[in-house]
Amino acid sequence: MEEFVEEDFEEERIHPEDPYLQTAREELRQFFAQNRERVFFSRQLEVRFEGQFYHWITNRALRDLAAEGLLRTERKELVKAKGIIHLYWHRRNRYPRRAAANVVALVDSYATYALGETLGLHGEWMIMEGFARNRFVMLGRETNEYLGRKWTDTNHNLYFIFERDGCAYGIEVKNTLGYMDRAVLRIKVAICQYLGLRPVMACRCCPGPGCMTT
Repeated sequence: MEEFVEEDFEEERIHPEDPYLQTAREELRQFFAQNRERVFFSRQLEVRFEGQFYHWITNRALRDLAAEGLLRTERKELVKAKGIIHLYWHRRNRYPRRAAANVVALVDSYATYALGETLGLHGEWMIMEGFARNRFVMLGRETNEYLGRKWTDTNHNLYFIFERDGCAYGIEVKNTLGYMDRAVLRIKVAICQYLGLRPVMACRCCPGPGCMTT
């Protein structure tokens, strides 16, 4: 399940001397110094620090600290999610094995399709309520048609079409920790352009400007 399966971020997204990367390394140094007896997995820390850094910044900082020897790391497979997670702990943690096993077991217990469906539906309901409270009118749901035009290049739909003050919006909802696939993002924008809609991507977390190119 993609909530817990970790992503491989592209190295070229950040420069080795990016100031945010330097700050992230220092924040993580302090964090692990205060939590020397604990074991964490990468996505857990990416979310924990997402108020300060993009996920790939935290991910790169963790790998940097592991490369310099401050952190120990281990790759573990998830049975239910059929993916992998990377564990990290402070080098002075004397007994990481049991804690690591507990983390893997806990993550695997939550890596279910039902949980993913619940998160997705929760995101959709938040979007519907938000637009309704601001007096937008829903003109379509799970649709690729608007005003007699129909998108036929692919089998993709838009989650919603809302309208207010004569302007219509095509809405995509992604209430997951992982980023939206770039190819899917381009298709959703193309659908909106073809149908004459303004695209709105309502996502749990998105990369910054310039990170979704190519």
